[in-house]
Amino acid sequence: MNAFPISAFRANRLVVEFRRITLQELRNLSNDNEIINYIRHPATVNIISQALGRQLEPNSGIYSYSQGDIVVIVVLNQSQRGQEVQQVQPEDLLLYQLTVHELV
Repeated sequence: MNAFPISAFRANRLVVEFRRITLQELRNLSNDNEIINYIRHPATVNIISQALGRQLEPNSGIYSYSQGDIVVIVVLNQSQRGQEVQQVQPEDLLLYQLTVHELV
């Protein structure tokens, strides 16, 4: 995901934990887990695909939180409002692991 969209919040109570992670931690996290990509930005998807050694495709689908989900949020470390960034380097990205602890 590329943000923490409040529109995906469909509960009365959502308890999450945020933690900044590295690309190596993302690789470790993804080793035996299913990956569902919700990033639509091609250059960002390309960097994540390279880091994981798996081909991901851009996806503009809509995510809804589920208890127990582990979500990785990927953002540019400098916002580029109003323009589409064509090239992204690993150092341009900030990654956050979000763990959904409670959804009521």
